[in-house]
Amino acid sequence: MASAFQDLKYTVIAKVMSMALLVGVQSCLAWWLGAAGRGEYAVCQVFASLLTVFCALGCDTASVYFVSSQRFSISEGVIHAAVCVAVSSVVAITFGLILRTLPVGFFSKASQDAFGLALASIPTALMSLILLQLLTAVRMFRWFAVLSILQIATHLCCVCVFVGYFSWGVKGALWAIIVRDVLIVTAALTLLRVKLGMSWAQPTLGKLYKMYHYGTRYYFGKISNRVNARLGTMILAFFATKEQIGLFDVAHQLTAQVITVPDSLSTVLLPRMCQAGKNRADTIARAVRMTAAVCGSLLLVLCVFARPIITILFSRDFLAAVPLVRILSLGVLVRCTCKLFVPYLIGSNRPGTVSVSVVAGVAVNILSLIVLLPSLGLSGAAVANSLGYAVSSLLLARGFVNHSGTRLSRVFRYQPSDFRMLKPWNGVVRG
Repeated sequence: MASAFQDLKYTVIAKVMSMALLVGVQSCLAWWLGAAGRGEYAVCQVFASLLTVFCALGCDTASVYFVSSQRFSISEGVIHAAVCVAVSSVVAITFGLILRTLPVGFFSKASQDAFGLALASIPTALMSLILLQLLTAVRMFRWFAVLSILQIATHLCCVCVFVGYFSWGVKGALWAIIVRDVLIVTAALTLLRVKLGMSWAQPTLGKLYKMYHYGTRYYFGKISNRVNARLGTMILAFFATKEQIGLFDVAHQLTAQVITVPDSLSTVLLPRMCQAGKNRADTIARAVRMTAAVCGSLLLVLCVFARPIITILFSRDFLAAVPLVRILSLGVLVRCTCKLFVPYLIGSNRPGTVSVSVVAGVAVNILSLIVLLPSLGLSGAAVANSLGYAVSSLLLARGFVNHSGTRLSRVFRYQPSDFRMLKPWNGVVRG
């Protein structure tokens, strides 16, 4: 238990500091790019993000699973992940170059150079993501915290230099992402070599097959999860102005920071869920209850003070995002609460259950957008996003109940022991 709290301490510190720095990045981009530039940047990010997840075939999650469960050594995990990244990046960039030539409204929202830089960011972004996750797979949570903070701190510095000082606009913001991820890939590989003796491991077709087999079972869940998170921005890119896209994306990015809480817990719990043991379901249930309490409190504060927060962080040009923040907060609360069922299902070798739940959420999101966007505008997009989160979360909860045998009423029944878990946390913090 002490080890778990120690890992959680480092993870929470990393996530909270990264969240603060990321808010700084978003604030700088809002002030320097304005609503239109912020919308152009969001479109480029959606483009690169969706291409990455469509072509990566879940290799990031698969690499963590096989290293955490000790089926692969760290050397094998890194090498096979690198091969998957190379293949995925070639496919994604090629597909992206073809899509970029299509005469659709989406590609009129940013320059061709900006879309080109977005494509160039794919391999380094994917590799940096995998390497950071692999640090948690081998229980190097302290170094995970250091590199996670370094990643966003570098991003903020690069944004200040490229966008603030050199005034490179959206292209400067995209260069900041590339430089950030190159640094993290270099640092992570050096760290794994020095600390764990990582060396060359001959990739084999058998191990690649295992990674892709596991990854494809989680593939639709991974795709749907990413699509669900960015679907509003993606759909708006076809029909809305750059300014409207910028407003919605700022509201989404602000509320999404609260997901730092379940993300921190998931990072610690996933390697443990990948190993057989007793009381895994009880551990997840307790984490779900505590997450609901913490995230509910944070989102309540955000909703009450949305107007001054947006004015200070993003300028008065983004005040139209205030009602969007309040609508999105409802969906984010449900999402935060049920997201912790994911590490249990993935660690129990049931990634398909996660896929089904998120695909259903995306379907509801799309249908709701079609119905609500014409009549309610940006508010309709926010409602659709929240409905998608609600459906996917409900199915995740059902999957957890079915596979663990734990009643849902028991999951959400608070117990005195939930709050006694703060005692070892305090001991870790003092230590």
